[in-house]
Amino acid sequence: PKPASGLSQASIFGASLGGILVNIRKRHPDEHIRDTKGQPSDVQEGKIISYEKDKGPAEIEKDRKYYLSGGDGNRKFYSRPVIDYNMALFLAPMEMAGAVLGVIIQRLFPNWLFLSFAAVVLGFTAYKTFKKFLVAYGKDKEARIK
Repeated sequence: PKPASGLSQASIFGASLGGILVNIRKRHPDEHIRDTKGQPSDVQEGKIISYEKDKGPAEIEKDRKYYLSGGDGNRKFYSRPVIDYNMALFLAPMEMAGAVLGVIIQRLFPNWLFLSFAAVVLGFTAYKTFKKFLVAYGKDKEARIK
């Protein structure tokens, strides 16, 4: 596994660089993104409710057309790049720290211990992800029933 990590890092870098070169000048396909976040919730303070909440497709389209035609006179739109650079700046330091830590752990542990550790971490992560899925699925199912 140790020689493969350098190759995988080089492959990831190459794929990322290719993705950036292809998408760097592209803009988001929706050119009419509202600059507003939604409406404040009456029930929960500080929570913003999406414009589309509890609306059917026809109502959403009607609201969109109203907003595009001028609506309340305060309409503003923005466009954004396909690549979210702020998110990349947020994630990059932690990704680099994780890679450095992974290399250190890989050099310190023998192969069998490293692979066991990696399997335990992967299993734990899969378990937590599946639990989150079950909770989200239950909420979604409950919302569809109502």
